[in-house]
Amino acid sequence: MRARVNQIQASLPAELEIEIEQLTPSLFPVLSYNLEGGDPATLYDLARYDIKPLISRVPGVGRVDVQGSDVREIEVIADPARLAAHGLTYADLADGIRRAITVQAVGRVAQDYRQYLIVTDQEAHAAEDIGNVVVHGGLHVRDLATVQVGTEDHVRIIAGDGRPAALINVTRQLGGNSLAIADSIARIMAAVAPTLPPGVHVKPVYDQALLVREAVSSVRDAMLIGAALAVLVLLVFLRHGRITAISATSIPLTLAIIDAIIAHVGNQTFAVPQSAVQEVIEVDPDRLRPLEQNELLTHRGRALPIVRLERLFHLETTPRPRLHAIVVGTGLSAVGLVVDRVAGHREIVVKSIADPLIHVAGVSGATELGDGRLVLILDVGAMSRGVRERPRAGERSA
Repeated sequence: MRARVNQIQASLPAELEIEIEQLTPSLFPVLSYNLEGGDPATLYDLARYDIKPLISRVPGVGRVDVQGSDVREIEVIADPARLAAHGLTYADLADGIRRAITVQAVGRVAQDYRQYLIVTDQEAHAAEDIGNVVVHGGLHVRDLATVQVGTEDHVRIIAGDGRPAALINVTRQLGGNSLAIADSIARIMAAVAPTLPPGVHVKPVYDQALLVREAVSSVRDAMLIGAALAVLVLLVFLRHGRITAISATSIPLTLAIIDAIIAHVGNQTFAVPQSAVQEVIEVDPDRLRPLEQNELLTHRGRALPIVRLERLFHLETTPRPRLHAIVVGTGLSAVGLVVDRVAGHREIVVKSIADPLIHVAGVSGATELGDGRLVLILDVGAMSRGVRERPRAGERSA
């Protein structure tokens, strides 16, 4: 799509901007705030220039959009009689202003093995800056037109509770944590609130994190109620408190059991949660293309990042003519994890890494097989994010 648009870009108006984005859930806002309590133009300026930069720095935030009913602009109202008297047209006036206030690259300077680009900054910051622009033969813009601060044409109305407002929409990056983003932005809004002009306040109008928290709470409540009912049924049928208590102790163990694919890489055994596995494929090493620290494979008409676990966890393996890859994740987050051998499917008991001072990137827990071997459970979410963020997976920190 981008290639086709680029082919016709030259035939389109110079000021026309075209944005092409793949439609993914991350394009929809996860947070929305209203800034209320002032005139529309002031509210937009506060949201656009004071609050937006703070939110944009939050890790995981993809884009911050600000909308308002009134957006300030500098208006140039030309006088047709003055233009005609000096033999100028509207286009001449507009071209003169455009050339005078644009940011342009005018040269380069090489110094200390670096090359610096020289840029002229002639942006207008007030109506007087536009009025002082020389158009032709010593004539200034103020001699040909009236320059004043105004607002854009009204093509939308942004309101909250029936009053003018500025709307701040926040979207997250792919793989971003909605809960962490919401908490960070809430702290920013709490810190910004005392600095706002009298009468202006920030009001949350949509928070996806609330839906996530309610969903987690519902699952937790369902598990607790189900466990309580199971114990009650056992007590009714067994009519023995001790036997019921012994049976009830197996409930947490049952909740910790998951289905996993067992795979071997060198002397290390890994477990991949089956819920995240799409398929297991054979890969020809000659079809792989390098991508920074990883590799790419064209699979089912799309680029699939390939992650070699032996490199990720610094394991020793022998070269082999064909590779086995476990495809995990969905959509843009899908990756292929290269392993030596897939041993099959097992039910495993998830055990968290108890030591809080030790963190192994890319690993969510561990388990043991019947022969006593330690099996690392891979964190599929961290693996998919690692391809984009280039983390140091496999390294330990204390």
